[in-house]
Amino acid sequence: MPTHHPDTVQPLPEPPEQAKETTLVSQPHFIKKVGNTTYHVNVYFSQTSKETLEDKIERLILQEIDQQKR
Repeated sequence: MPTHHPDTVQPLPEPPEQAKETTLVSQPHFIKKVGNTTYHVNVYFSQTSKETLEDKIERLILQEIDQQKR
């Protein structure tokens, strides 16, 4: 049985590249109640997206403005 030496710290080995890409992390979520309906909303962000958060918000605002003009 190996002996544990608390004053000796060994770094953890790096996971394989594929494991780094598929590691799951806790995603933000929230609960919203509208009338008698409760919505559980999970939020996630694509790791391969080319669009920044600012780009997405601007696109959504412009889309909403366009829909209101109709």
